[in-house]
Amino acid sequence: MSWPDDFLETPAFDLVARALQADMIGKTVSNYRIEERLGSGGMGVVYRATDTRLQRPVALKFLPEAYHEARAAATLNHPNICTIHEIGAHEGRQFIAMELLEGKTLKQELGAGSWEPGRSVDIAIQVATALEAAHEKGIIHRDIKPANIFITQSGVVKVLDFGIARMPGSAEPQKFGTRGYMAPEQVRGGAGDARSDIFALGVVIREMGGDAAIVARCVAEDPSQRFQSAGELRSALRRDTTFVLAAFERRLLERMARRVPRGIRPNHFTALGMVGAAGAGVAYALTRDTLAWLWVASLMLGVHWLGDSLDGTLARVRGAERPKYGYYLDHVMGALSVVLVGVGIGVSGYVSATLMLGLVIAYLALAVNVYLEATVFGVVKVEYGRVGPTEARLALIAVNTALALGVRPGARMANWTLWCVLAGMTLVFVLRLARNLSRLATLEPQR
Repeated sequence: MSWPDDFLETPAFDLVARALQADMIGKTVSNYRIEERLGSGGMGVVYRATDTRLQRPVALKFLPEAYHEARAAATLNHPNICTIHEIGAHEGRQFIAMELLEGKTLKQELGAGSWEPGRSVDIAIQVATALEAAHEKGIIHRDIKPANIFITQSGVVKVLDFGIARMPGSAEPQKFGTRGYMAPEQVRGGAGDARSDIFALGVVIREMGGDAAIVARCVAEDPSQRFQSAGELRSALRRDTTFVLAAFERRLLERMARRVPRGIRPNHFTALGMVGAAGAGVAYALTRDTLAWLWVASLMLGVHWLGDSLDGTLARVRGAERPKYGYYLDHVMGALSVVLVGVGIGVSGYVSATLMLGLVIAYLALAVNVYLEATVFGVVKVEYGRVGPTEARLALIAVNTALALGVRPGARMANWTLWCVLAGMTLVFVLRLARNLSRLATLEPQR
């Protein structure tokens, strides 16, 4: 078991816990039989225990009276937040029974000397996802640091220790935290908000060797210059590590979004993207009559890119981030767009219609897998490698141009190429499925 003492590390400003029970080993508290002490510090004492009713291992944490971690954390139910099973009291002291985690804290991982910077973004995305869930309920963590970020053996990140979290409606100033991770407004004793947690996460990302531009925005002195929500930070982290052209595309789209008239809304661009996809599909189908329709197909793919990419950018630039609505709408429209374009290519006669149907099904299977991973593991990874929608559209436009200019590969070669693509997509799906089942087998060994 590797819940270390340092995960309960005492924060700044003299948060010293009172002496709790010196020896609880072997005692039964409520329906929990205590077996060993796992850690202690300013936020309380943690023991390994067995739930005698359900016969499952738990972590039993006794809290100093001044802290309200149980009240804050118990309201949260998220894959990236340590789960609270029960809140109770024993001999006047509050305790919480929570899931028993196997793994290491990020502080331990960083101190091991074998840290891989490439892991930083995945971990930061999971922490940001957890903070987004907490902030939506008005709960500010106030002590994000490597010691409070736990990485399980299956790679799932869990945010720990809401011991000094600020509850909704509380007027209490943000005077607690751990020096070095505290936002300037916390240090000054002011009433911070979600952006204070973003500051702390920025410091953590910097320690992990993450992207300098994202870190600089997270730790800006002025809260208004930081990411304004954990969801916005999460989106930036995801874009930063995905597609080859992501950075260039992001700058271009942001420049375009700032010039969009106020009367045009993100949904207008979503509709434009669907028009582009439908137009491309129809143009591909009409290439049976004349190759000139390939130019129209390329133009409509450009329209599809504009609408599909600019809707979310416009919302972000205007400070109207729509994490749930936008996520749902974008991915539904994305799936429909692939079907429309794929059917059009299948009807065109350039490749086998059956093969094209297989590619569309493979894409949708990969997309569904992304949604399931987001639900089960709390992590959204829309990419499979470094090729994204923009690169795929450019590849199609390049093929369109070659065909329109008279470069005509044989049908056999075209079909074999697509067979290779389909085989690759299938292999990726199988590997991701096997990996996810392995992770779930570790998380739920008695299934």
